[in-house]
Order: sequence, then C-alpha cells, then structure tokens
Amino acid sequence: MEKKRLLEEQIVWILRAAEKTIQSLAKAKHAVWRLNFVHDAPNTGNHLRCLTVKDEATRLSLAGEVDSSLSHQRGIAGLKQLEVLNGATRYFRSENEPELRAQAVLTFFKR
Repeated sequence: MEKKRLLEEQIVWILRAAEKTIQSLAKAKHAVWRLNFVHDAPNTGNHLRCLTVKDEATRLSLAGEVDSSLSHQRGIAGLKQLEVLNGATRYFRSENEPELRAQAVLTFFKR
C-alpha cells in the first residue's frame, strides 16, 4: 500500500512539474520555428547529424540539414536562408540547448 501511495505522489509531482513547463503552441504561421538536432550512427559506422526546422503552427518541415558534421555557421546560414524565403519568425524553440550555446548562434537569436 505504501509503494502505491509513493508512486501516486511521484506521478502527481511529475504532472505538476510538467504543467509549469508546458508552453502553448504557436497559432500563426511562422510565429514559432522548432529546431531539433538529431544524431544517428548507422551500421556503416558513419555518424550523421541532422538539423531540422519545423513551423510549429502548420507542422510543415521548413528545412533539414544532414551531414557527418554540422557547424554553427552552417546552421545560421540555413536559418538566414529560411528567413529570406519565409520572412523572419518571432520565436525559435528547441529542446537541444547544448547545441545552441555557441556565441554566434546566441547572437543570431538575439537580433
């Protein structure tokens, strides 16, 4: 009985923590672009990195860069190209904080 109560308490704590961090989704096209870095190592032994950009409101994939290595310069160049094609977004959202800590990337986001 004690284990069940502890489990229920943990679930309630997790749900409360999630409520505090949930952000509403974008309602308008190009209001929020979601960035995601994906890493993979196929059986061939080659490592692949992929940067994807998706419009949060429309759920359309706007861009994808795939290579064995992606520099911050290449990522910024891809985002600038997206802005030329679609206009600037109001916000970027990403769950991959470490990949976005390069000073050049932070400067790009602040402008």
